[in-house]
Amino acid sequence: MMGVYDFSRGWVPFSAIARATIRPGKHGGEAMDLRLHDGTRLEEFGPAREGFERLPVQLVPAEPGWQLCRIWFGEGDEGPGVGFSPIIAWAQCVDGEMRPVTPCGVNDGGDDPERGIYVRTPDGRIEPASSWGDGRLFEHAGEFLEHYVAEREAQLREASANA
Repeated sequence: MMGVYDFSRGWVPFSAIARATIRPGKHGGEAMDLRLHDGTRLEEFGPAREGFERLPVQLVPAEPGWQLCRIWFGEGDEGPGVGFSPIIAWAQCVDGEMRPVTPCGVNDGGDDPERGIYVRTPDGRIEPASSWGDGRLFEHAGEFLEHYVAEREAQLREASANA
């Protein structure tokens, strides 16, 4: 797979990058220095830099039956609920994490949620697929949803008590 990085000033092929380092930024925060094989030095700040670590450098086809899980917390008749997207591959990313790839992209085209990434196995269990989050295992989607709805309700109660 030939990867490219959408740098703030254009596209940079992964094959052109010799080294990427993170350092403190001039005005706070972090910056990323990209050194290219031709000697060019590029500098990136803020959210664009943060996305670099999640870029896939290699894809591995997924076995059939794996699905990415998404929770939504709608109001009234719309939620809460769990949605599933078929996983078509696993992406080995720049930061070393393996992330699920759906037809919409890495992590279904979204960011890494705080609770971590969860997938449904072919036998219906819900398992973590990231190294962050609480890492809980669930026997089925209903248990997964129940846990995170209860957690969200507790957070809302705490926030209203502190307001």
